[in-house]
Amino acid sequence: MIMQVKSEQRFTIEGELPSLNQYIDAERSTNRGIAAAVLKRNATIKVRLSAVQDGLLPVGGPVWITFLWFVPDRRKDPDNVVFAKKFVLDGLVWAGILPNDGMRWIRHLEDGLAVDRDNPRIEVIIRELPE
Repeated sequence: MIMQVKSEQRFTIEGELPSLNQYIDAERSTNRGIAAAVLKRNATIKVRLSAVQDGLLPVGGPVWITFLWFVPDRRKDPDNVVFAKKFVLDGLVWAGILPNDGMRWIRHLEDGLAVDRDNPRIEVIIRELPE
């Protein structure tokens, strides 16, 4: 598939974000979801700070986003790892990079996974598409 791109931006989130299982465990904890809310807030703040530090600019049209997940080992299932894209999208909205994370703005999401024991991270590529 040939994709026309208006612009491309990249940023890196150092370390890992919470997995789906970690989020579910927090939701089920005895504090009635407060732990899950704190987990989500902290992850979203981490993404927001990473985007701002890497100098991302607001987009003006729909985007195609690629997530490259570099994990320290193969212990987590891929679907548990990529669940964290929710935190990434919310962080990008909070940082003012994306106006919204609905389908008007997000046209495609794709994931790649690899192991990097020494440098776990998430590399995010945001490609702005012509409207």
